Amino acid sequence: MTVSASHVAFASLRMEPQFMVMGEAAGSAASLAVRSRVAVQDIDVHALQALLRQHHAVLRAASSSNNLPMPVIATAILASVVLLAIALAWRAKRADVRRQPTGREKRVAAER
Repeated sequence: MTVSASHVAFASLRMEPQFMVMGEAAGSAASLAVRSRVAVQDIDVHALQALLRQHHAVLRAASSSNNLPMPVIATAILASVVLLAIALAWRAKRADVRRQPTGREKRVAAER
């Protein structure tokens, strides 16, 4: 399936769940086109949306995140990335601290 998207959206579109959703929509559109004997580009969009809703597809997100200003969304994403970086650094430091040689390992190393 060919997808047209910006470089920002393409990162998300590459994920398998997105391809599954788009594949279902494309297959449903093809089915409607065959039954209606029209080109896929000429199918009734409302009929396609109704068919997808019958399949329990979510056509619009129910959240209000679309109403948030972009700086608020960007700040939340940046804060999440910073917290993730801190957590990963802490985990790496803790892994170094936890792995101390045992007494036996120290003796074996001293004997060499």
